[in-house]
Amino acid sequence: KRACEEAMRTQRPLAVESLDPPSARCIESRLYPSPDGLTILVAEVSQRKGAQAALRASEQRFRHFFDAGLVGMAITVPNTTWGLFNQRLCDMLGYSAEQMRHLTWPELTHPDDLAADLAHFERVNAGTSDGYEMDKRFIRSDGSVLHASIAVRCERNARGEAERYFAIVADVGARKQAEAALQLLQEEAITHSQ
Repeated sequence: KRACEEAMRTQRPLAVESLDPPSARCIESRLYPSPDGLTILVAEVSQRKGAQAALRASEQRFRHFFDAGLVGMAITVPNTTWGLFNQRLCDMLGYSAEQMRHLTWPELTHPDDLAADLAHFERVNAGTSDGYEMDKRFIRSDGSVLHASIAVRCERNARGEAERYFAIVADVGARKQAEAALQLLQEEAITHSQ
C-alpha cells in the first residue's frame, strides 16, 4: 500500500520486490501512475533472482581466484595494455597498480624476447591461433630481469575478432637458476673426466 501511495504522490514509476511466504517465490510489482489511476504489473522473478545470485557467486569465486596471488594474472586487450591485473603481477614486476595502468606488456618485455612474443600475439590476433605459451623475460621496475613462463588465451567476439586476452605469468627464476647450476655441474664433470 505504501508503494502505491508513493507512486501516486510522486507520479513516477516504481518497482517493488517482495517474497511470497507460502510459495517462497520472489514477486516483482511495477507501479505505473497516471492521472487516471495506477497500473500494476506483477511478475514472478524467482528464476531471474536465482540467476543473479549464481552470477554474483561466480564473480566472487573468480575474483577470489584472481586475487589469491598464486601466479600473476592479467586480462589485456588487443592494443597490448593491461586491462585488469592482480597484485601478484604488480609485485613480480615491481610496479604499483597505478604504474601498471600506464604501461603495456611489450614495454616490460626483455628486448631479446619481444619479437617472439609479438609473433605469437599477432598469430592470435590474425585468428590462426587462440593462444600460446612461452618462457620469456620481463624487465622489472628496478631494471632486473624476471624469468617467467606465460600462458595466453584469447576471447573472441561474435565476428571472430580478438576481444581480450587472459594471461597467466609464473615466476620461473628459481627453475632457471637450478637449470644453470645443473648445466655448470655437467660442464665441470665433463672437464674433470677428460
